Amino acid sequence: RHGDVGFYGFAFQLQEDWQFSPAQSYNLAQFIADFSDTGCDNFMPSSMVWIVGNQLASRIKTNTICAQVTTDFMNLATVSAGTWHKVEIQANWQNDGTGYYKLWFDGVKVLEEFNIDTTIDDTYSTREFQFRVGLYANGWFDNGGMLGTQPFRQVWYDQIGIGTVFADADPDQWS
Repeated sequence: RHGDVGFYGFAFQLQEDWQFSPAQSYNLAQFIADFSDTGCDNFMPSSMVWIVGNQLASRIKTNTICAQVTTDFMNLATVSAGTWHKVEIQANWQNDGTGYYKLWFDGVKVLEEFNIDTTIDDTYSTREFQFRVGLYANGWFDNGGMLGTQPFRQVWYDQIGIGTVFADADPDQWS
């Protein structure tokens, strides 16, 4: 929710024969909330983590729910099929230019943005975002259908964590 600071993490593995080309986007995780009371949107995913081809990407959404601004962070890291990977996010959810958004991939920090808006201006609401992991073929919608020849895709998830310190989201630090 607006004003929170948190760490979020998960491990994932793409099926061994994952088709990376032609490049299409597949969502791996997202923060989502119900905005149906605003008249401008319903369940809106704000920050997301996805792959395009074999490249990891993320985004944040800012401004208002009725005039959303999306900032994409592309080509953060190369994802391989048949290998376990881990992602950790640290976010300070603000809409006044004081937020930050950081992302680690396989233990390497690949994104670090300070003094930015990181969430929708929903200051007077107690609306909470849910952190969800799971495969969503958003590229099929964005591109008007599936690209390539692989209609069945599998992603395995493990070690999903949320907390107030990095160790809560990093399975390598769990005992």
